[in-house]
Amino acid sequence: MLKLKRAWFVVTGWLALWPLWCKVYQWIWERDLVKQYDIAFWRHMKPAEVANNLLIFKWQPDGWREAWDAAHHPEWVGHAGSLIVDANSYAIKHASDPDNPFASMTPGIGQPKGSMDCEDFALAAAWALKPEYDARVLCIFWSTGWWPWKTMGHAVCIYRTGELWNASWGYLGNWPHVSGLGDVFDVEEDILKKVGRTRSDLVATRFYRPEDLMLRYL
Repeated sequence: MLKLKRAWFVVTGWLALWPLWCKVYQWIWERDLVKQYDIAFWRHMKPAEVANNLLIFKWQPDGWREAWDAAHHPEWVGHAGSLIVDANSYAIKHASDPDNPFASMTPGIGQPKGSMDCEDFALAAAWALKPEYDARVLCIFWSTGWWPWKTMGHAVCIYRTGELWNASWGYLGNWPHVSGLGDVFDVEEDILKKVGRTRSDLVATRFYRPEDLMLRYL
């Protein structure tokens, strides 16, 4: 059955069509926002900085508009982050640790209604990292049982530090930041381990450049 699950991803080409669906979704629901905003503080950051910024968001499941896991445009996420910061202005102003005022914030307060799922965290993180980290969105799927529909997945932002021949790897998203891994396979196995699975349960993986998943007006 695992072979049939893997064949389904190949035959349907679903992972190849996902970028198109993300752009269609962003055009329908977010195109005016994308034209209007340019959240500069969400760009050219280090992994630890991005991980810290992502902590202000509250995970929210996909709704009917995000069928097939469409991802929000990073500008929407940046705008949502601005609203959260504004809603926490009192807590930030009176923070007990002036060097880390965000630690006093309540995650999700002021966050716009709607989804904020793993693919939204992953794409926003990949867009925010400095180009030197060569960030990608990794989608990974694993089997959870015998039946064909017993499949689950997750999305993260994967990045590397250093040159390819001597790099360490890490990933960011709605899960805690992980760094110092040896290669891409270590990233995949770390994710599988967190959900109680092994490489033998792996169904499919795919990497995307952040711009492949974004409607571009900028």
